Amino acid sequence: MPVRRQSKEDNCLNETNGGEVIATNSSLETTELDPNPERDVSEVVSRRGGGGGDEDVPEVCALNRTYSRTMSRQKSHLGSGASRPSLISHHMTYGVDGDYDSLDALPDHMTFTLLDVFAILFSIGSFLFDIGTDIAVAAFHYLNQDYWYFYLTMAFVMLPTLVMTGISMRWYIVDSREEGSPPTSKCQWIMRFIFLLLQLGPILRYFDSLMYGLKFRQTSNNSREMKETKKKYFQYMVYEDTDAAMLRLFECFMEAAPQLVLQIYILAKGNDHSPDNWTVVAQIVAVLASLVSLSWSLVSYHRALRLSLPDKANMTWPGITVQFIWRFFSIASRVLALALFASEFRFYISIVCVIHWLIMFLWIVSMKTKFCDNQCEELGYNAVLGVMFIFCYFNPVDRPTRRRYTLYYTFIFFENIILMTLWYTHCDDLKWYKMIAMYGHFASFFVGLCVMNLYYLRFHPSRSIVCCRETNDTSDSELSKRAQLKRKFNASSVKVKWNKEVFSDVELTTDEPPVVFKAQLFALTGVQTDRQKLLFKGSTVKDDDWNNIQLKDGITLLLMGTKEELPEAPKEQVVFMEDMNEHELASALQLPAGLTNLGNTCYMNATVQCLRTVPELIDCLKNYSGRLAISEGSLEASQNLTIALRDLYEAMDKSSTIAPLILLQVLHMAFPRFAEKGEGGAFVQQDANECWTELIRMLQQKLRLTTGTANNFIDQYFSGTFDVEMKCNECEDESPVYSTENFLQLSCFISTDVKYLQSGLNLRLKETIEKFSPTLNANANYEKISKISRLPAYLAIQFVRFFYKERGSVNAKILKDIKFTLNLDVFELCTPALQEKLIPMRQKFKEIEDKKLEESVTKGKLKPEDEAKGKHRHNYSFDGDVGSNNSGFYELQAVLTHKGRSSSSGHYVGWIRKKEDEWFKCDDDVVSSVPSEEILKLSGGGDWHCAYVLLYGPRILFTDEPPNPSQIQTIQQ
Repeated sequence: MPVRRQSKEDNCLNETNGGEVIATNSSLETTELDPNPERDVSEVVSRRGGGGGDEDVPEVCALNRTYSRTMSRQKSHLGSGASRPSLISHHMTYGVDGDYDSLDALPDHMTFTLLDVFAILFSIGSFLFDIGTDIAVAAFHYLNQDYWYFYLTMAFVMLPTLVMTGISMRWYIVDSREEGSPPTSKCQWIMRFIFLLLQLGPILRYFDSLMYGLKFRQTSNNSREMKETKKKYFQYMVYEDTDAAMLRLFECFMEAAPQLVLQIYILAKGNDHSPDNWTVVAQIVAVLASLVSLSWSLVSYHRALRLSLPDKANMTWPGITVQFIWRFFSIASRVLALALFASEFRFYISIVCVIHWLIMFLWIVSMKTKFCDNQCEELGYNAVLGVMFIFCYFNPVDRPTRRRYTLYYTFIFFENIILMTLWYTHCDDLKWYKMIAMYGHFASFFVGLCVMNLYYLRFHPSRSIVCCRETNDTSDSELSKRAQLKRKFNASSVKVKWNKEVFSDVELTTDEPPVVFKAQLFALTGVQTDRQKLLFKGSTVKDDDWNNIQLKDGITLLLMGTKEELPEAPKEQVVFMEDMNEHELASALQLPAGLTNLGNTCYMNATVQCLRTVPELIDCLKNYSGRLAISEGSLEASQNLTIALRDLYEAMDKSSTIAPLILLQVLHMAFPRFAEKGEGGAFVQQDANECWTELIRMLQQKLRLTTGTANNFIDQYFSGTFDVEMKCNECEDESPVYSTENFLQLSCFISTDVKYLQSGLNLRLKETIEKFSPTLNANANYEKISKISRLPAYLAIQFVRFFYKERGSVNAKILKDIKFTLNLDVFELCTPALQEKLIPMRQKFKEIEDKKLEESVTKGKLKPEDEAKGKHRHNYSFDGDVGSNNSGFYELQAVLTHKGRSSSSGHYVGWIRKKEDEWFKCDDDVVSSVPSEEILKLSGGGDWHCAYVLLYGPRILFTDEPPNPSQIQTIQQ
């Protein structure tokens, strides 16, 4: 199986590539695994938080990690949920006397032992026992009529469990929406609801983890499907265990820690501490239960977090035990100091906690943590961590912890000394526990420090890994030495004769196959191994066996073969994409230039991108000369817009991203309504079709022509003509009125009956209007029938999607799905006279298509290069009418879309065609390639991008016969 090491770019997450998995730790190697896992244990990190320093894992429960190759951004743990990567990291095991520390992953070695079962059951038991003892203490306070203590005790029980229940329910909902989550039946949802109502959220998750673990143990490895199922059960087990551990952590810091201080405070204030006082006994048991629960929650969370991280070693059971002892004594000393101080200085304990929190908060801020996406949320999480730092230390950043542990515990030590000293000097000397509490506090503190040092010196996961590596290194070293001695024993120094050259003192060993020796000769001679023929005493040496040839120093081997000429270096140096600048990358990928959004200017950017697909317009603008006259006011608005558009298109040919500042400025000067600003001072979103029509109108005034039927470029290439018949429906004696109308854009009206573009266009060409009838001397209904008598080369079609909505005073949007095609035939929309003129070119198109169809049937599917061979491009215009369409066939070449609910909001994007099956999505300065199938999805029907303006270009005919010379037009300044 292929093995490779992690590159320096694979920084914090495994990479799955064709079945090959790269370990996150660069010092370890991994083997091939299944490339298509459904879920991964490391997913927990991205959703719940995690990380790791050189000595410990960041234990912050709401970390927001960003992975360079997997996701752009992850939401924080208490957010709306984040997408989870589907990765598998290799699970390497180092065995030492039956114990193991594994690099977190899913693996060839997945275990769920009785010790894991014990950990889950102990978590369940400690949780229930802690809550039960607290409720019992509250009951005793109530029976003793200590109602204030009763309310406080119950408040610390109920409020945290309610918060924990809400978080747990939120996670269940988020999990159910995520792809790859295990299926959940109605019975399971009912069971979850019951457990959450009973405030037992973690218990159900522990049971789920236990269930998946047992299913994992019961599943065999007899087939690939069974192995995949077994892997899923292991993933789900670790996933639920991590969720439950995090919920316990929330519950303990909100319930167990305050409960500890409260009950010790009540004990210190009381006078009756006799064993016969069941309230005191219940309080002592509750204190011990909370202390055990809090310590175990920290250890359990740390264990689960390491299990879910792909680059951290798991904790061993001795390590879990030692860390539990460290947490137990450290938290006990801290809580004892706070509670005893509160018993004498009830009103000052809050001041002490606030000052401590403020110092810890500033310290955490100085570490420059990166949990959240914005500064406000970051400060909020730092504030929560500051509260946790009142009781114990959490590792908030991915750095070595030794100095921070030293600083924290030094600060806590002196603060505890001050608190205990003040309590001791003000405490009544008659208190029997005065000396015991004083000595017990310091003893507990120093025991916790000693056990913490023992944990990091001997039982931290990285230590066991290092020890195992040292053992393995030693073994490898011994094997290497033995192999070297063996090779030295069987090695010979020989001569090799090749042509006229003789190579002396060439080392040869029969322990390795001859192909290895040939590789050595390749380095000396340049003759490739497959070209080599090695002879010894007239016998040919094969690649795989020496044939019991007895070698000794000084013998001569004959090498036959010619070396292959080295390949010439490429004339053009190979440049990798990573080494290209922005312009070179855009040029290599042939991406059009993007346009920077200058503040709600996407309407202009999309319009400019769509018009740029008209090559005749680009050529016409290049030939236009003139200068900007911005200072002269609006008298030269059309000239300024024409020149600004010309210069912008020239700049877009030379760069990958352009800021259209000048065009925006002259557009605002020519049309002040586009310069409208909102309350915040930013430009207001405008209608892209209005921008389109105004730009076309300005170009119509300046791009003059000296030849052709039209006097300007826009009329020649964009303008069509309607033959209009107006007939009165209420008076048959009134003669129809015939007229002509020019159009620069067709409108597709959207009604309940319109589902396709063609039907919307037909609706526009046959209308009923009301106007004054001279015959009836009154208003009457007229039928207006329009037929196209001239087709422009470029046909713009607007979907009439916006209408003014009085309620809200906005231009509301019609989201209805209106299908359009990549090829458009408008033959049915034309007058009979124009249809006759279109038939000859349409017949040529049909002949070519029939010929292609016949060739595809007889010869099979034609290759693209065969289709383009020997083709001549025909003119798409009528003779004598440059810029017209002589076939009625069009091809879609640009789409302007809108995403949003009104024309004054949302976002506009331009989609332009590169070739037949490939398009570019021009989303301001972000340009990407999309297939043609994506364009057909822009027909509307939802909140996705909806086609607003379509730009169809002429369909070009290619034949083997050369076309007639096309008409040439020149530009007049």
